[in-house]
Amino acid sequence: MPRVPEAVRPPVDLPPWADLGEWARLRAYVAVTDRCWIYTGALADDGYGRFWAPTAAAAEGRSENVRPSRWVWQAHNGPIPAGSVIRHDCDVTLCVRPACLRLGDQTDNLGDALRRDRVTHPGRVGKADRRGAATAARELRTAVLAATGRGVFDPAELGAVLAGVRTDGDPFADHGRLF
Repeated sequence: MPRVPEAVRPPVDLPPWADLGEWARLRAYVAVTDRCWIYTGALADDGYGRFWAPTAAAAEGRSENVRPSRWVWQAHNGPIPAGSVIRHDCDVTLCVRPACLRLGDQTDNLGDALRRDRVTHPGRVGKADRRGAATAARELRTAVLAATGRGVFDPAELGAVLAGVRTDGDPFADHGRLF
């Protein structure tokens, strides 16, 4: 799996509850944009990242693969209570920026989706990505890695790459404005 150049990685500062080795490995797969920190490592089938973190996983009583967003939240804030989920204020499944992550339960998470009109069901997409979460995540990861491979390191420029990929999945992108 390609790693992002040092120029676009998050700050080196070790979060208070982080394992140094795991933090160093995670940083190698994170590109900083002007809004989000995009995880570019392995992906699960649901469009969320997968990160091998035996130390953090043991603390949660889980398998050694964890979601990077859970790892980052735990590294910055301490143990995640049982039954809790990590929500994304930015609605980007690959984002691991601590400022974008919130602790909550599944009811909070579904409430976020309802408020943002991102709940989908057959025949209705709302504002959810029309490609589906997994495809959108793969395309976002590919675009960020391609941009950094071309030497794009400015967070604002990487943010524009992120915005472009998200626009590609906008179910209303082809609709004209009424007013």
